[in-house]
Amino acid sequence: MPINLHSSKTEIRFTLFGALCQQIFEWQSALDELVFNEQLATGSFHGRYRVTGDLLRAMQLAKSKGRVMPYYGTSGSQGSCVYRLQRQEAGYLVQVENTTVHKKSDFYDELSLEALTDPLPTPAFMFKIDGKELRNLRAWEQWDEAQVSSARYLYEFGEVSLGRLGYTVKVIDTQTNEQIDATDYP
Repeated sequence: MPINLHSSKTEIRFTLFGALCQQIFEWQSALDELVFNEQLATGSFHGRYRVTGDLLRAMQLAKSKGRVMPYYGTSGSQGSCVYRLQRQEAGYLVQVENTTVHKKSDFYDELSLEALTDPLPTPAFMFKIDGKELRNLRAWEQWDEAQVSSARYLYEFGEVSLGRLGYTVKVIDTQTNEQIDATDYP
């Protein structure tokens, strides 16, 4: 049960864990290391995300301690991945795209509707839609709450340093190709 979907009156939450999560972490880490090493060697990644001065010294210190700390512009070391989740048969297709390196990878695993217990399994990714994002989504004329876990909707979560959740929240209705950006921007 590496993907758990919880839908309630107050939130929609996807939790990814187990082998699926480990595969995603390893894929991301390899790309982060690629960006990090090029930034240390050249002062940027393909001319983007320049690193100099204190930032470069902090990255060199991180490397000396065995840490990988790429710089992704305004998101800092947050990352530059977009996660897309869509129901497929008995599970979910999870597409992860590193928007800096311009690489994508697809992962698939089964879905569990069982309640997770605390503490959450580790490692884990958690993507939730709640608060204003959930109100925005529910006000969208394309939204059908009864189809929250159907193939109709593709959920997209993009890493950002700003914002209440740390990621953007977009939903695409695959029947109409319409999209909502439900993010509560500050």
